[in-house]
Amino acid sequence: KPIRASIRLQTRLLETDGGAVGNGGRGGIPLSYEDDDESVERDDDDRLRLRSLRKLERRLVARGYRAVPLLYVNGSPVPPSVARRARPDQTLLEFLRTECGLAGTKLGCGEGGCGACTALVSRHSTRDKVASFKAVLEAKHPEGWRGQADDMFPEELLPLSELSLGDDEIAEAKKERAAHREKPLAVVDFSVHDGGMWLQPRTLEELLDLLREFNADGGGVKMVVGNTEVGIETRFKRARYPRMVHPSRSIRTLYEIVATDSHFVIGACSSLSELQELCRGHMAAADSGTALSARRGRTAAPIHDMLRWFASTQIRNTACLGGNLATASPISDMNPLLCSLDAALVLASRPTSSGAIERRRVPVSDFFVGYRTVAKDDAEAIERVDVPLVRERFEYVAPFKQARRREDDISIVTAGMRIRLAPGKRGGGDCWMVEDVSVAFGGMAPKTVLAEGAMASLRGRPFEEAAFVRAREALREEFAMPDDVPGGQSQYRLTLACSFLHGFYLRCVA
Repeated sequence: KPIRASIRLQTRLLETDGGAVGNGGRGGIPLSYEDDDESVERDDDDRLRLRSLRKLERRLVARGYRAVPLLYVNGSPVPPSVARRARPDQTLLEFLRTECGLAGTKLGCGEGGCGACTALVSRHSTRDKVASFKAVLEAKHPEGWRGQADDMFPEELLPLSELSLGDDEIAEAKKERAAHREKPLAVVDFSVHDGGMWLQPRTLEELLDLLREFNADGGGVKMVVGNTEVGIETRFKRARYPRMVHPSRSIRTLYEIVATDSHFVIGACSSLSELQELCRGHMAAADSGTALSARRGRTAAPIHDMLRWFASTQIRNTACLGGNLATASPISDMNPLLCSLDAALVLASRPTSSGAIERRRVPVSDFFVGYRTVAKDDAEAIERVDVPLVRERFEYVAPFKQARRREDDISIVTAGMRIRLAPGKRGGGDCWMVEDVSVAFGGMAPKTVLAEGAMASLRGRPFEEAAFVRAREALREEFAMPDDVPGGQSQYRLTLACSFLHGFYLRCVA
């Protein structure tokens, strides 16, 4: 035992119970030996880690979680022994190439920049969708791709109402599918890679219970939806998250987007592409003649315009609005616009496992308290974002963004601006007065901020160019930055902010 404990395999393929390394305990050559106690301590740490993970997995399974993901590749089920090797810190590309042996899967830059590893994801595998997708494949590839659509959507994954089975078979299929798909998922990596744990709760109560329990024991948990930020942190910034939780799409309040008579209610986990598509639809219906459709269209237009330049299509397809807010980047594209729209977040928590869900509202303008720091408790989850509808007339909203290139680039300065006008009197004549105004910036401070000075110089004043000239002077005083400010370009950024404000005035006049 002392000899075996002193063996250190440099690739970290440790055999905790075997007599030798690298050959299943049946003989082999150790790569190196150590005379100190470091490897002994490492072996003890690995044993403790594995024991803790197995105990946690048994506890979750007892609560109704399943430990093996249900995976299909090219229409064929992945054996459980292979599916169980899917690691929480592993990309789909790596899993296909290494675990499934599909080495022909294209690997380009390996960091998400070239788009070679783009994957097509369909969440609605109904027969109509299959038929439509097959028609597209046949039109583009009339020779060899005819049968692929059927292979990509196995019949056993279709809704029960579309399965061509008898009554008894339907009942059996329902029972089998319920065992695999209706249970929450807990994937634990027991390998030497130490990829941690991946949890997928299916109800909001389960999600909030996990956040409360894992943060209470000091281990913490990271909520992951699109993986567009966490993936960068883990791959390039060497961040480690031993526990990650991904809410299932069965939690409807997190993924649905609803337009009410007074708000856009946006689920925190809904993708930016889904939000963009909703905005496009309301913009098209804005001229239908009703006041409500006009309000929805005028609110949707600035959101759609900002999302047009938000990252790439692949990022927007997976990234979510809640994650963008929680990341609290000081140069976020959407956060200043949401501030200017007086949007509010709804945070949900569950203090006890038997208690009710508690919710509280936080204005987006008050959510950012410092650099990448937000007013959210670790046991809370962002459930939705409520965006008020603007007025049918005389309320104007516009987003602004300046980056080094037009397409797919991070911002230097971003802004969201909103102004509401009302008839007034001045010098015995009629004029338009600034009833309310909101101006928010990203890239001008360590967090998304409101330009309080500029807003105060405009509010209650006549809507005229002279008022905006004074507002720009107030802006220069409020956001004066030293030359050595993080990010540099202090004078250029200040000039951009002032030019955005002037451009907003010209838009309103036009």
